Amino acid sequence: MTTPQSLVSDTHPLVSYATGKYAKLSKRVRAAFDDAINGSSVIYVPVPVLWEISLLVKAGQIKLRWPLEDYVKDRFYAKAIIPVHMEESDVIIAHGLNFTKDPFDTMIVAMASRIGFPLITNDSHIHKVEPCDIFW
Repeated sequence: MTTPQSLVSDTHPLVSYATGKYAKLSKRVRAAFDDAINGSSVIYVPVPVLWEISLLVKAGQIKLRWPLEDYVKDRFYAKAIIPVHMEESDVIIAHGLNFTKDPFDTMIVAMASRIGFPLITNDSHIHKVEPCDIFW
């Protein structure tokens, strides 16, 4: 299967890519991020992903090579990583989802559903119920 032209990233794949932990990614996902780096595909990043990364950095659970603000400002050093802002409709979609108690996962899935592109994730809760199209 080929890489779709547009995808949405969950937190863990973006963190793995940004921290150089490529072994945690499938070959397809690594190729999708590489394509976004060179501008041949687009990866949308829900703003809650950026917030979750900020919380992980503050808690000392992950260490980025550069300050978070540099990643965000420079779109993770990719030509085609684009932030997606929350909308009121995301709250309505998230309200109807019951696959997890994690508010970040719920909102990320809601936003991927709204914009209509597959979600890059290896989260077992999301894979189990498939509340949106998944790419891994």
